[in-house]
Formats: sequence, structure tokens, C-alpha cells
Amino acid sequence: KAAEAAFQPLSAVADAVLFSRDLVSEPANILYPAEFARRVKELEALGAKVEILGEVEMHKLGMGSLLGVGQGSVRESQLAVIQWNGGKAISDADMEQALSILGLEPGADLPALWSVLTVESRGFGFLADRRPKLLFERHIFYKQTDGRFAATAPDLCAKTGGGYLGGGAEYDRLARALALCRVAGLGDEPALRSASWGLGQVMGFNAAVAGFPSAREMVTQMSQSEAAQLAGMARFMASEGLDAKLRARDWTGFARGYNGPSYWKNAYDVKLKSAFLAFSSGFSLVQQERAKQGTQL
Repeated sequence: KAAEAAFQPLSAVADAVLFSRDLVSEPANILYPAEFARRVKELEALGAKVEILGEVEMHKLGMGSLLGVGQGSVRESQLAVIQWNGGKAISDADMEQALSILGLEPGADLPALWSVLTVESRGFGFLADRRPKLLFERHIFYKQTDGRFAATAPDLCAKTGGGYLGGGAEYDRLARALALCRVAGLGDEPALRSASWGLGQVMGFNAAVAGFPSAREMVTQMSQSEAAQLAGMARFMASEGLDAKLRARDWTGFARGYNGPSYWKNAYDVKLKSAFLAFSSGFSLVQQERAKQGTQL
């Protein structure tokens, strides 16, 4: 376990190196500009912002040299612009905005909100490599795909939950699910909708009530900042009427609404109450750890 934890920050780098090597080594009759753009566009599922420029856009930007090289091909030139602005930590203003969405008081109700964050994600929305925390739910993937992959990938698609690997390894499970969906012509949404994301571990299938037009857009925004994760979580909670449960410190009612009817199996309500008592008594271990990391988050 210690070795796996140490490797997690390096895993994304290794995957990126392999991906880049494939882009370099593929022959031009296979990896032509449009195919290159398609593959790079898939990085949006991991939170990157990808813009594809065609020849018209490149002309406007004065990219004559690149266009000149492209004249040696019968295929249209394309340029991929990739932006990664992820890893931004929440601020006091972000917490106040979330409380405002929920109609809660900044002073009295702040410990209640921190309690939920602590139980859901230990109060941290990103892994060490700055990808948002996620948990891939195979039983949700089963529902999202009508069980079509249950026979070939039962660890990813089953009627029951489980099969978790945790940490960065959950991205390996997601990558396999994305590949299955793409080959089947289903697009990325079924896989992205089958994972919970960020500080509040909001399920992808709740993207709409969390304020996002799609699961892909939710992942993109949540990859950029904990503020987006927190705001999405607050909007989801408000849509389910859970603000009232928090205000009343009804931990059982909140647990049932947020975690589902099986909340009791993991003592979700008990953990919430315990976290709330800790936060109410002063500066918590979670806040101390965040303070140590500072802008590294």
C-alpha cells in the first residue's frame, strides 16, 4: 500500500508519456490531423480544456509557417490547444458562496458544511497529482449502459457495487469504462456519469441538478478548482432539500438523502455527527493539514 501511495503522483506522468509516445510514433496514414485532434479531445474527460483550430482559425492567427507545412498533405491542417488550470484550492469566499447557495449562516453552519466535506473526501478535492478525487461505481455503470458490458467487464459493470481500487487507480477503471463506451459508440457520458467527483463526491449523473449541462462539463470544471466542486455540491444539496437537514443537524436525514438508504452500513450519520462536534470545538485536523499544504493544493 505504501508503494502504491508513493506511485500515485507519478502514475499520471507515466500515462502521459505513453500517450505522447503513441502520438509521435503512429504512422501518418493512421494518425492524420483529424484523428490527432480526436484523440487529444478525449483529454477533456480528464479535465483538460481542449480547443481544435482549423485552417480558417489558423489563418486568422497568422500561423503561416504551420499552414505551409500542412500544404504537403491532402488533409486539412488542425492545431490542438490544450489548457490545464486545475488544482486551485477553496478559499473562505468559496465556502461563503456555498453556504449562501444553501441558505445557511457563515458562522453557525460552517462546521456542518465542513463535516460533510470531511466525511466525503477527508476535506480534499484533489489527489496529490491534482486530478479530482473520484470513485467509479460499477452498479451505476451497469444502469447507464443497460448492463451491456457485464459479461466482458464484470469488475466495471455489475448489478452490485464494489470493485474499488481507490486513489489514482480509480482513473484506470474510468479509462477502461471510457474505452468500452467509445468502441460501442456511446460516447463518454455513460462512464463519466458513473463516477462520483471532488470534495462532495457528486455523482456524474447528478450533473444537471448540480448546475452543469453535462457530466463532461462537470468534470472539466471540477478539475479546474475545488470552488467548482464545492458549488456543484451545494447546488445538488439544495435541489434535494438537504439544506434543511443540515440546518437542523438532522444527521440521519441528511445521510439518507445524500448517501442513500444504505447510509447506515458505513455509519455515515455517526461520522457526520462526530466530525461536526470536532469542527464545532475549534480548529480541526483537516484544517491543519490544509494549512500545511497551503497553495500546494
